[in-house]
Amino acid sequence: MSTSCQADFGSCVGLRLTQLGPRACAPTVAPSHAPRLPCCPGGSSLTWVVSGGPQMIEPVADLLDIPRSRIFANTLLFNEDGEYTGFDPTEPTSRDGGKPDVLSRLLEKFGYSGIVMIGDGATDMQAKPPADMFIGYGGVVVRDSVKASADWYVHDFGQLIEVLDA
Repeated sequence: MSTSCQADFGSCVGLRLTQLGPRACAPTVAPSHAPRLPCCPGGSSLTWVVSGGPQMIEPVADLLDIPRSRIFANTLLFNEDGEYTGFDPTEPTSRDGGKPDVLSRLLEKFGYSGIVMIGDGATDMQAKPPADMFIGYGGVVVRDSVKASADWYVHDFGQLIEVLDA
């Protein structure tokens, strides 16, 4: 799989997904990778999932009790044999600058007084602004650019839980 791409974000997503050859299947998520954060009990918080990744993020949202209606993610397309055929280019997260666009829409629609973005990649960093704070996450992979640009950087969700519980 290509680790870098010099084309626009949407083309890079398409290239990487084509190289991976994803199939329509039910993904599994290790519970240790999706702890139940205190900000997400019963989906009653103002928590949204904004991911450039495909709809396979849904099991993570399920573990966090975040309703699927609060997910913005790329939708993968498959043929009747389960073979990957592409992704929906109309999803805002399928293009560069899509995450800040989603956050701006949420601010406009709901009038939130502030947004904190948590993420591990360059498109997450792009979300500030409109996000007021960016927390970099290095629990899966550490990216120096993310670490350098983050207002706060954590390696596991336990660090977030400690602060939220305080």
